[in-house]
Amino acid sequence: MFDQIEDVKDYLADGELDQVRRKNEGGRSNLVGHQYEVAYASIEVLRLAAQMVMASLDPDKTKIAAQLRASFVDDFAIIERGVFWWFEMKAGKDVRWDKKQSKTARSIEENFRSMINIDNRRRRKAFYRLVVADADAADNLVVSCPDGLEEVEVIHFPWALIPRDVEAHFPDFQEWVRWILPARKAETFKGLELYPIEASYGEAEANAALRQFRGFVFDMRPATTYSIREAFKEIDRACLGLFGWETDDLDAEVASILDQIPNFQFVTFNGQLNYVLYERITGSVPARLGADSGRRFESAVRQLKPRTVDALKPILRGKYGP
Repeated sequence: MFDQIEDVKDYLADGELDQVRRKNEGGRSNLVGHQYEVAYASIEVLRLAAQMVMASLDPDKTKIAAQLRASFVDDFAIIERGVFWWFEMKAGKDVRWDKKQSKTARSIEENFRSMINIDNRRRRKAFYRLVVADADAADNLVVSCPDGLEEVEVIHFPWALIPRDVEAHFPDFQEWVRWILPARKAETFKGLELYPIEASYGEAEANAALRQFRGFVFDMRPATTYSIREAFKEIDRACLGLFGWETDDLDAEVASILDQIPNFQFVTFNGQLNYVLYERITGSVPARLGADSGRRFESAVRQLKPRTVDALKPILRGKYGP
């Protein structure tokens, strides 16, 4: 879970406790900066949602938060597979490691040093990213990186959430969008290497997805932790009419049986059950939840009550009767 003041106070040097308390004051007072933070964070949330749909991460253990109150790098954060990701976003052109907004403010360099120190003392694995809207500023930050901050990744990310621009910085963006589209539309593009985002209908849907994710991030409560499952449920409700996503409730008894099988993780999305075996083998059950095929799948799980992956495999392959 993300830190609270009580969690970090023993790891802070003299004066740092007051500094970290002051750092988050005002939170959203800088509207321009906040809008930029929202724009970038929405891409990260979309990425996590796509991975959730592909069942390549645990949707309940993957956490996100914005405007953290006990963090020196506080704009946005992710806990993914037990690893902490800290994000600081800067919308201006004059972004420098040693620049301070006021006499009492801390520089970017000081904040990252303090954050790295806390993570090291708490013995947790973490990555750090400084996201900058201005390309020249990003280049200068890379060149002038202070000693000891080499692990801070500096990237340029443009202001506008335009699919083509996003794709230029995140090559997998097309694939993420394809995964969160309704199954019936994703099937249209089977056999294609990439989702045809340059087509008008593709770009319109990608823009719609970006708007929904951006809206969710904008409404995130400061210093509040969300699981990616909770986040996606809220986005899903907003998108039901837009994308035609369907309800995908799995029978509670069946879900309980599957939850207890070691080395098996699953997630349901748009009537489909996707799974991961042994944290590396992915697949999808050839059944549609809510349809006859889904009911046959659920019935087979209830009858067999598998306790191991090997016992479950025939059902995963669709061998559960006529």
